[in-house]
Amino acid sequence: MEWNEFVENRKIAFVALTGSHNYNLNTPTSDRDYKAFIFPNFEDLYNNKMFSKAVVTETFDATVHDVRKLPELWWKANINFIEVLFSIETQLVDKSFRSILKRRDEFATMNIPYLYHASRGMHFQKMGDLHSGTEGTKALIDEFGYDTKQACHAIRCLIFLERYKRYGSIEKALWLKVKDRDRTLLIGIKKGYVPEYGLLELAKEMEEKSNSMREWYESQTPKPELKEELDEIIKEIVRERL
Repeated sequence: MEWNEFVENRKIAFVALTGSHNYNLNTPTSDRDYKAFIFPNFEDLYNNKMFSKAVVTETFDATVHDVRKLPELWWKANINFIEVLFSIETQLVDKSFRSILKRRDEFATMNIPYLYHASRGMHFQKMGDLHSGTEGTKALIDEFGYDTKQACHAIRCLIFLERYKRYGSIEKALWLKVKDRDRTLLIGIKKGYVPEYGLLELAKEMEEKSNSMREWYESQTPKPELKEELDEIIKEIVRERL
């Protein structure tokens, strides 16, 4: 694919495969999702602008983001952005960014208490959208009574928290092996095998379980010095790429 046409005269830092393909929850109908990160150009800096763009094609969906956002995104511990550090497929990785990706475990775990609250927050948000539907998921609501794709994402957020506490590894928490029972459950939800009442009971049970992990997560010490270091690293990289 030709990424340059999507970034409008900006240099690319790296492109990462994300979404279901990146944690082994894809089905034959799953699109490939990517996140691309770009360096700002002079106009972006002069106008104090953070370039962003959504790209939808017949073969993949992608979002484009300014690399200056990364320290804050990783500090706030949104797993949708932390996962780019553990992508099974990266493209066009600028040599200046390789050092950051090599330190992925450090930067992904800068703020473990936030990781807990962000993941729980995402769970509740997606549970609240079970009947909203999008252009691509309204058919699921018609067939199963709720958006099974959103439900899969919602339960995955809580499974992620349990797996991270168990393994102490973001990579192991994200990637689901073929015969892993967590994967079997999530694929079953995604395919509509779980009726809505069963899903709601499961969600309640898992919410209570994740709530019991709160003390452990909040006892982990944030590392703001790592965020400051990352800010400085990206600042210097942006300077070099202008």
